[in-house]
Amino acid sequence: MTTVTMIDRHRAAELLVVGPRLVCSGLAAELGDSMHSVRHVVDLSEAARSFVDHGRPDVVLVVIAPHSDSIAALARLLEAAAGVPVIAVLVEPATRPVTLAILETGVAGFQMLGEGPEAIAAAVAAVRRGQAALHPSVTRWLLDSWNGHSALHSTLTAREFEVLQLVVKGLQNKQIAHRLAITERTVKCHLSRVYQSIGVRSRTEAALWLAQHDGFHASTYPSAS
Repeated sequence: MTTVTMIDRHRAAELLVVGPRLVCSGLAAELGDSMHSVRHVVDLSEAARSFVDHGRPDVVLVVIAPHSDSIAALARLLEAAAGVPVIAVLVEPATRPVTLAILETGVAGFQMLGEGPEAIAAAVAAVRRGQAALHPSVTRWLLDSWNGHSALHSTLTAREFEVLQLVVKGLQNKQIAHRLAITERTVKCHLSRVYQSIGVRSRTEAALWLAQHDGFHASTYPSAS
């Protein structure tokens, strides 16, 4: 079993990497300076047992191919993880329906293996802060689709929509306040209203809510490469 620990400004994060040994060993080696001491298991069923045998990690990275069997196993792992943020790391681009199916499992992040260790390390840091960690192409697709989603615009005010866009882009409340020249307290009020209006509780759920509604077109889905 290999171990990797991420250097965090507060404390090291314990990661569990799930996936093929060749791919995951390479990923751990590439992460190098930013991580040390990450547990590795080969399959998703073994990951659930690892929670019992070795304790719950801070973040789980699941390296998968975009097909139905992997998604079903991922969903089962999410149930076992029960609160531990899970990031799906795809070995190749996924179609729009597969992307939606992965988001529907409740993952905290969606990344591409080919983006390299820096992007994956940033995703780990983001989910530890309670943020969504979506691949830029997926975020762009969601935002482009939202612009044509009339139901959303009729539900939210222009300012609430601005705040929601910045949230999904990964900005923290303080950054949003600075960008929009409003107070952080006002940002929190807008977010509370947004979440209540669309019936969600987190940034990831907000992105998924939009993905499940009208206004999405296959032509707006970008290549994840």
